[in-house]
Amino acid sequence: MPEDQERQIHRPRARALLSRGVTAWARLLLLVLWVWTSGASVSQGAEGLRVVRFGVTEHPPVFFRDSSGEAAGFLPDLLREIAERQNWKVQFVFAHGDKLVKMLQAGELDLLSMAPTPRLEERFDFGKEPVFSTWYTFYTLPNRSLSSFQDLGGKRIGIQGGFYALVELTEILRQTKTDARILTYPTMREAFRALLEGKVDACAAEQLTSLGDTRELSLRRSPLVFAPARIFFGTTKGKNADLLQALDRELHALRETPGSTYDRLRSRWFYDENLTFFPRWGLSLLLGAGGLILLLIALIALWHKKDQRIRRQGQLLAQTLAFEQTLAACARDLLARTAPDTLERICRHLQEAAGAQNLMVCQWKAQGEEDSPQPPLRTVTVATSGSTPPPFPTCPFSVAGPEDEASQGLSLRFPLNASGSCLCVRFAPSPCGTEEPPIPPALENFLAAGASLIDLFLLRRDMEEQLLHQAQTDPLTGATNRRAFFEAVAREMHRSRRYGVPLSLVVLDVDLFKRVNDRFGHDAGDTVLQRLVIAARNTLRQEDVLGRLGGEEFGILLPETPLKEACAAAERVRMAVENLRPLPSAPCPAGKGTEPRVTASFGVASHRPEKDEDAQSLYRRADKNLYRAKAAGRNRIVWDPEPSAPKR
Repeated sequence: MPEDQERQIHRPRARALLSRGVTAWARLLLLVLWVWTSGASVSQGAEGLRVVRFGVTEHPPVFFRDSSGEAAGFLPDLLREIAERQNWKVQFVFAHGDKLVKMLQAGELDLLSMAPTPRLEERFDFGKEPVFSTWYTFYTLPNRSLSSFQDLGGKRIGIQGGFYALVELTEILRQTKTDARILTYPTMREAFRALLEGKVDACAAEQLTSLGDTRELSLRRSPLVFAPARIFFGTTKGKNADLLQALDRELHALRETPGSTYDRLRSRWFYDENLTFFPRWGLSLLLGAGGLILLLIALIALWHKKDQRIRRQGQLLAQTLAFEQTLAACARDLLARTAPDTLERICRHLQEAAGAQNLMVCQWKAQGEEDSPQPPLRTVTVATSGSTPPPFPTCPFSVAGPEDEASQGLSLRFPLNASGSCLCVRFAPSPCGTEEPPIPPALENFLAAGASLIDLFLLRRDMEEQLLHQAQTDPLTGATNRRAFFEAVAREMHRSRRYGVPLSLVVLDVDLFKRVNDRFGHDAGDTVLQRLVIAARNTLRQEDVLGRLGGEEFGILLPETPLKEACAAAERVRMAVENLRPLPSAPCPAGKGTEPRVTASFGVASHRPEKDEDAQSLYRRADKNLYRAKAAGRNRIVWDPEPSAPKR
């Protein structure tokens, strides 16, 4: 057969075999997918529920086996309730406490209830919502007592093994150096039985879970308490995070809901009928007595309402009288007192009488301005010091509107004409949810009258400060005038003699000042004096006093400055004067040459506390040195020679 015909015969057969092979592989793939999905559905359980394995030990009424061998108690019922809400299936695994911890660490359990000690927190993850709180105490026979841990010395203590309290008790006995023997039992009932049989002297048990057994056995509870803790759900480290989150959500919801399953389970498993028993006749007696008490309360309320009306009228009269007395006392203080704290005292009196939370004099702030971020001050901060009062602080709060009265409290502002300030008053806010009561008209009128008194005081104080400044200041240069300067010299000399501190006086005079006036005019001479004062102040300290003694003569008082440092200060002033240039506002007259070159001569004298001299004597010594500087060629400094050492 030719080769071309043979190829045409075998080509359809090959295509058929290929089609059958592809079909077989597709069926095999579908079979594998079906088996895998079936196995996945089987791994979720026959009912499609998540299986949660929870470790249980004999610890009634928290968890235990009932007569049918099923898990019962507070925690099993609580977990069944949560599992029903979360579509889980809880599987309870019974074992000893230590074995349950090992099983949880190995991943053989999903959940366990424990107290999160530092050692356990390193090995397990715990939820954030506690299941319940517990603590341990000691129980003895009725004829015995335990009042301190030292009373456990030489005694046998029974406790259920596998719980954190065993470690806590061992550590307490070690720290208190108490020689006691600890015996562990599978359950607390066996430990109590050993106590009754005399095998142990005391039992350490949870107060909450052992209440029923101890009352039934007539055991005596000790006042000693140890191992207080809160019980949380714990799981294997790094696993089942979603399980803990779900448990936290459910526990939080159950605890926040009044009358929830959580409350019913606590009442069921931790309820002691013997402890809370109340007879029916007692209940009837209680209800009858309650009715009589209510009737008596109603009669007292009617009488009290009438009495309150009379009391309110008396309180209103007493308040009005108190307001008038406070205003009278404030007026007397404002007119008679000149102490720096007068304004502070008046503000405090007004605040106490008005019952305000804050009362202060502040700078006025417009209604549309942004509030200051600082909170309202709790105390009166208005105060003055010295002769110059500080500026008032900015008002820390604005007038509260209806929308924020509940959170900030009512506040008032009374504008004061003096200093552009205002009297700011704030009252404490009412409790949350209650409406702010309106301010009584009598109280508002009282505060307005107090603001008027403060306004008059501020106006008088400003006028006094202005007059005092004019009486002590040279009007041309702004320096201290001669009278105030010599008063300062006398005051500092008295302080120098009392405390033994040095004091120096510098007297300076402008060289050839008459030529400046004759050549450039008196306006230029005034400008030179003004610039000299400015230049001198820039080189002096804040506590130094610069005064104009007359004409072109000035004095500089240097407190706590010895002679050497006073000469250095005078040299700084001399160089500043030498570098002076007239102000642009006082140009040199046309045709009278260039700007005047100004120099000054200085005489320095230091106060000698050992000698009895007054301010005039000190001034004459400095003035004498000034004339010596003039005679030596001007533009220089001359001072007293250092006193020679006494001859022996």
